[in-house]
Amino acid sequence: MADPNRKITLYRGFPNSNSYVWSPFVTKLEFRFRYSKLPYHIQEGSTREGPNGKIPYIGVATPNLQLSTNEEQTNFIADSTVITSNLVGKSYLEDLNGGLTAEQKAADMGLRALCEDKLYFFNVRVPFSSVSHLWPPAGTDSGSDVGTMARELLRPP
Repeated sequence: MADPNRKITLYRGFPNSNSYVWSPFVTKLEFRFRYSKLPYHIQEGSTREGPNGKIPYIGVATPNLQLSTNEEQTNFIADSTVITSNLVGKSYLEDLNGGLTAEQKAADMGLRALCEDKLYFFNVRVPFSSVSHLWPPAGTDSGSDVGTMARELLRPP
C-alpha cells in the first residue's frame, strides 16, 4: 500500500496533460500505476533533466525529517523497468509475476525484451515513415546528410 507521506510524480517528457503519450515506456508505467490505484502526479520533464537521460522517470518526494521546515526530499528513479522493480519492492505496486513459475517468468522476460528492445523501434518508425519523402531538404547534399540516414532508416522493408 502506498505511503500517504510520499508524493510520486511521473515525468513523461510531454506537456503536462491527461492526454495519451506515445512512448510505450510511459504507457507501461501509467498502466501499472492505474491498475494498482497508486496515486501519482504528472509533470513534463525532459531527458536533459532525467537521472539517466531517459523518459520516463519518477520523483518520490518524502518529508525531510532532518529539517524543521516543511521541505521535501525528492529521490529520482529512471527507466520504467527499474521504477517498477523499485515500487514492487516497496509494496507500492503489486508483483504481477509473483504467482508465476520460473518457466513462465522466463517467457515473460523474453516477451518484454522482444517488445521493448526490438518492436519499440517499429513504434517509432511508423509515424515518421509517411514523411520520409521530405528528406533531404531542398538544396542539401544527399550523400552524407541526416536526410540520407533518415530515408535509409525509414525505408520500407
